[in-house]
Amino acid sequence: MEPSNTTNPSPELATNLGEGYEIPERGSLGLLALGYAGLMIWRHKRGKLRQAQPTSLPEKAAPPRSES
Repeated sequence: MEPSNTTNPSPELATNLGEGYEIPERGSLGLLALGYAGLMIWRHKRGKLRQAQPTSLPEKAAPPRSES
């Protein structure tokens, strides 16, 4: 069994072609902040849509009666 790499705790990432790459600490922090901003924008828009919808549905009109 090989000793684990303690200097790089993040797993190695690979592209679809199998080429490996690493995301530096500053980059990972930036990606985290970008994801958080996107989540907050999504939640804000979702909240606006929910407020625009009516809270109760209008009652259905009775179907017209056929007089025979």
